Amino acid sequence: MLASVLVMALGFGMASAQEPVTLVYWSMWNETEGQARVLQAAIASFEAANPNVTIDAVWNGRQNQTLVRTAISGGNQVIDLMDQDADQIAGGLMREGFALPLNDYLAQPAEDHEEPLMDVFLPGTLQMFSLDDQIYQLPYIYNTVQFWYDKRVFEEVGLAVPQTWDELLAACTTLNDAGYAPIAAEGNEPGYAAFYLTELLARTKGPGWLQQAAADPTGEMWRDPAVLDAAQRTRALWDNGCIPPETLGYVWPQGQNTLAFGTAAMELVGSWLPVELQNATDPGIPAGRLQLPGD
Repeated sequence: MLASVLVMALGFGMASAQEPVTLVYWSMWNETEGQARVLQAAIASFEAANPNVTIDAVWNGRQNQTLVRTAISGGNQVIDLMDQDADQIAGGLMREGFALPLNDYLAQPAEDHEEPLMDVFLPGTLQMFSLDDQIYQLPYIYNTVQFWYDKRVFEEVGLAVPQTWDELLAACTTLNDAGYAPIAAEGNEPGYAAFYLTELLARTKGPGWLQQAAADPTGEMWRDPAVLDAAQRTRALWDNGCIPPETLGYVWPQGQNTLAFGTAAMELVGSWLPVELQNATDPGIPAGRLQLPGD
């Protein structure tokens, strides 16, 4: 999952190096969030280096994609740049024709590099959400999914990092016996819950399979036995007490706060978690990371 910048089809024009330019940028971040502060510093630095350019930033929060789409559909709002999770941009904006392709821009030399900008990104990243061989998004955050766990809890109960599925289930028993909720989860975030299914399928079927399955108009790929196996393993986490029953009533960020407060041992979530918990945890808490075990 990538948070990306998209150039919108309305309002983006070329200007000479000296002509005053104002770029309107709508963001998925709230103004006081850590990532917003990083972007604010980047905007200030860019404006200082390019005194003819002003960036008008609007901090919309997580409903940004919906607000951008509504504004542009109304025809009375100029938006040059926006950001959101890449899949939301692809599904909500690109396919509706609200974007400009960036292929020509990406063919230009990258700043401080001799190679083209497109060669600076990790292989396959730009093409992940291309449409008809056109690239509309520039990733600026790479989010990975893994278990974050409290090393202090693992050391207290004498747990080694689980390497297999059976070891993960056994770790849940040990943690429950010690009075900890083994796995924190969010009750009202289906995207978070889907991590178990998607990560298990990615490990079993390999890169690209999920994307192919999602695009399969017949739906036959979802009959693959690996899908049922991943779903059954996900259910097994509940049946084996890895995820507390009260999780069903949690409203984000109630689940991840149990990890921050030391009552839960681990959570399968994206690499944004430390930023979200930075004000709720002791900076000295040693956090560990591990992949969701497969076989």
